[in-house]
Amino acid sequence: GTYGPYPIGFAFTFFGQSYWEFYVSPNGWAGFSQEAGSILWCSTFGKSTMPNNLIGGFGGDRAIESADGGEIAYKLFGSAPDRRLVIQFTRLRYSFASPGDHLDMQVILYEGSDQIQVQYANLTAPASGSVGLEGPYPDYFYRCYQETCPAEVGEHLAVRFRPVSP
Repeated sequence: GTYGPYPIGFAFTFFGQSYWEFYVSPNGWAGFSQEAGSILWCSTFGKSTMPNNLIGGFGGDRAIESADGGEIAYKLFGSAPDRRLVIQFTRLRYSFASPGDHLDMQVILYEGSDQIQVQYANLTAPASGSVGLEGPYPDYFYRCYQETCPAEVGEHLAVRFRPVSP
């Protein structure tokens, strides 16, 4: 599923459009449009298939289960004009059906610079997933981490995306 909208706390520009609210999916992504079909596959980047208009932190057929101690939370830090929104995915399962492998991930939106950082910790095993950005229609411009998908993520990895123009 996709949950939201939730307030960002400031205007955030993503692929040339300003947003004041965001959505999250327990399938490992945050975005700016409510979408059905919320599993983010590598083959989704750059296409009109859903989801779109998103930040793929660790996309795939993932899960957040409260029985695992998992949750998605967010908090606004700082003061204008240097605020940042942190979206925390705790104990995100690598696979929906596999409670043994999980990680913690943060997606951070920076006010003013419109930069995005995705960072990882507490991995139970090496992992790979759909990591990148995809813009809104009509062109579905996208960028993937390491220009590949899936991308390997590691303990204490932080990926910084700077604004790009289509």
